[in-house]
Amino acid sequence: MAPSRIEKFEPWRAIHEAGFRESLQVQTDTTAKAVETLASVDPPLAARIENTIKNLLFMFRKDMTALSKSDPERYAKLIYNQDQLVDMTLVDLKTVALSLAARSGFRQRSKVSRWFSERESGTKDLMETLGEQNKLLQKVVEEPH
Repeated sequence: MAPSRIEKFEPWRAIHEAGFRESLQVQTDTTAKAVETLASVDPPLAARIENTIKNLLFMFRKDMTALSKSDPERYAKLIYNQDQLVDMTLVDLKTVALSLAARSGFRQRSKVSRWFSERESGTKDLMETLGEQNKLLQKVVEEPH
């Protein structure tokens, strides 16, 4: 029997999640210090970014590999939600960074904006090379279960 779309997609997703989790573990202290420093300058902004990070971390606590086998419909919904949450997190991080940069003036805000634009451009290039995986993702999310 041919593997399902989920069976094709899940190993690729699991590899990326493992890399993301490893990166988070390595950056835990730096992230905590950054939020603490931000809290000394702008407590509401720090609370916002801390909440954003917590929401993202919560989403990645699920055992998606096991779920892909036991409940494919719920798996597909969580994958879609995970993708949306990552997008919202990136937008929120950019908003916070630009807000802070603006406090240092137009030139600094422009530099930070350019940095984000370069990353977004690089992400688009990466996503173009991962076209097959994107198609699989869409099929997993849209596939009736």
